[in-house]
Amino acid sequence: MSKTYENQVAKAKMLAEGMKKHLNELAVHGVKQEALDLLISTSEEALKRSKEVDQLRMVVSEKAHEANAVLADVKAKYQEQKAILKKYYTAEQWGKFGLMDKR
Repeated sequence: MSKTYENQVAKAKMLAEGMKKHLNELAVHGVKQEALDLLISTSEEALKRSKEVDQLRMVVSEKAHEANAVLADVKAKYQEQKAILKKYYTAEQWGKFGLMDKR
């Protein structure tokens, strides 16, 4: 979770909890227990969702590394096969084998 995200959630919870302690005083200004409880529960939900996002980012990162490794393998195998064509055939003949290189 980013610091900005974490700080905003912490500030919201701290405000709601502080206001709940002085609810009698703030009630005359329209502050309600339900609104403060909702702010706290929403903050907790935001933390939960952020943790889920962090976990998904880790999974995505692992999958990206796996995909990059497979792509590197594809590139290496491609180069091996291309080298055979370039060694034994002229550039004009490469196209019939699916190699579109001009050099």
